[in-house]
Amino acid sequence: MDNLFLRPSYFDKLKEYIDKPVLKIISGLRRSGRSSVLKMIACEILKNVPSNQVVYIDLESPQFSSIKSSDDLLLYINENLTTTTKYYLFLDEVIQIHNWELVIDMLSIRNIDLYISGSSLSLVFNDAKISCEYSTVSVIVYPLSFKEFLDFKVKKRFIILEPNYKYSDIVIDTMLKSYIKVGGFPFISLIEQNDTTIQTAIQDILDSILYRGTLRSNIDNELLHLILTFIYENIGKIISFFAISNYLKNMQIDTDNREIKKILDTLEEIFLIKKVYCYNISEERTYDTIYKYYITDHSLQYLTQGFDNLNNIQGVLENIIYIELIRRKYDVKVGIIKSLEVDFIAKKDQEIIYIQVCAHANQNNIFERTLKSLKLITRAPNRIVITNSRIFGIDLKYVRSIQLKDFLLNEDFLNL
Repeated sequence: MDNLFLRPSYFDKLKEYIDKPVLKIISGLRRSGRSSVLKMIACEILKNVPSNQVVYIDLESPQFSSIKSSDDLLLYINENLTTTTKYYLFLDEVIQIHNWELVIDMLSIRNIDLYISGSSLSLVFNDAKISCEYSTVSVIVYPLSFKEFLDFKVKKRFIILEPNYKYSDIVIDTMLKSYIKVGGFPFISLIEQNDTTIQTAIQDILDSILYRGTLRSNIDNELLHLILTFIYENIGKIISFFAISNYLKNMQIDTDNREIKKILDTLEEIFLIKKVYCYNISEERTYDTIYKYYITDHSLQYLTQGFDNLNNIQGVLENIIYIELIRRKYDVKVGIIKSLEVDFIAKKDQEIIYIQVCAHANQNNIFERTLKSLKLITRAPNRIVITNSRIFGIDLKYVRSIQLKDFLLNEDFLNL
């Protein structure tokens, strides 16, 4: 386990369910560290259980290439889990097996503590197809948060902590710039090379995600990449289906809306993009025709614009903040009030937070424009603006300002 990077937000939750009669489901974007979380749990179990009782099957590994169907998988399990002893079974990328749910059902009557993982939303929302013998607990693994990014750098000895085991302000500021640039894919965080090398590595990750995730979808590859490019270039902007269709027409691509929807649904299915609906604050209703898209790791946005020529740093910061909010289990929508936009309405339990993001806090005209929508929301105590720099000489009145680094490093950011 020494070579694995411990991610407590996932590990601690799953650890609670070891030996419980619950199906453990670990899902998330490829290359985000999902399999490592699975291996952490296996290592934890091995502390107290003989190794012959812990069986780990990676269904994308050449070692298990002979397993091509649910029958093959069940046969392998029956041949290798032969006694009545309790086993701990890990099935990584189980969705590669057609009718995998049938295997899960068959195993429900065995003395097996079962863990499954995959890079598809169908794994999370497939409870109806899983035997009623099982209750389930689900964890979605995201790329590294900024806090995890810092800890990961320490683990891999890119950062040396101060004697009091705290990060200095200089380290935090430097690493935040790096995080904004390279994102949260663990492998990318290890690269200390030039921009070209990093961009090539990010492209390789995207190619892997798309190849594995769309292999069985019969999707037009050119259309897929054009739609992805449109999303990258419009991060943080309210868009519609009509806008995507027009973009494709301008590119001389003739396609119908069903194909566009199929691609967007597939990209959401493999955790690559997230759709955020717009909510009219005054009318208290959600629109179903306009929305924003964010990507699960903001580094992918640089593939179309490069690191030095990015003209949408506002979108990058919004993307980082949105992913952090859903990582913290907030339900998030985009707010609209009197034709103005509130970047995020974040709800959890009884708490509602209205959030604006401002990448250019010290340009007064931009900042004042950012605050307009928040000022229209009356009787709302939690109105904040998140900035990438300190604010000087601006009267915020009823709106609080929080720096991006403080938001990212403190889950209890409202009480800072």
